Amino acid sequence: MTDMTQKPRHRRWWIAGGIALALVVAVGAASFAFHGHGIERFAEKRIDRMLDKVDASDGQRAEVAGIVQAAVADMKELRGLYRETRQTLITTLGEETVDRQALEELRQQRMETMDQVSRRLVTALADVADVLTPEQRRTLVEHMERHERR
Repeated sequence: MTDMTQKPRHRRWWIAGGIALALVVAVGAASFAFHGHGIERFAEKRIDRMLDKVDASDGQRAEVAGIVQAAVADMKELRGLYRETRQTLITTLGEETVDRQALEELRQQRMETMDQVSRRLVTALADVADVLTPEQRRTLVEHMERHERR
């Protein structure tokens, strides 16, 4: 037997799941950004497909494109941090004696970088969600729900 309080709670779980899925896509995009594999094209295709599904207006498309371009630019800046960490790791492992403290510091630095990436992606995701109407967000969540069942 269900009561009326379960339906809104159920919807919130699906919205949270949809946001989580979008975040996973965004993290994939960040991975591309770190490794330099055409993040712009990847993000553009994903976002275009998403906006097609919700019948976004030209104004919404332009606004979302600006949000995504800014996030991609920020990811490219962070790519330099990744390269520095990688080079330090190579140098540290090439020494006669492995400096465990230095490796731990590298790990902490990398976690801080990933935290920056995560915060930036969540900000971009929220900004994009603000551009869409509640109905458009529901449409995306419904699509994600259908895709998840496969």
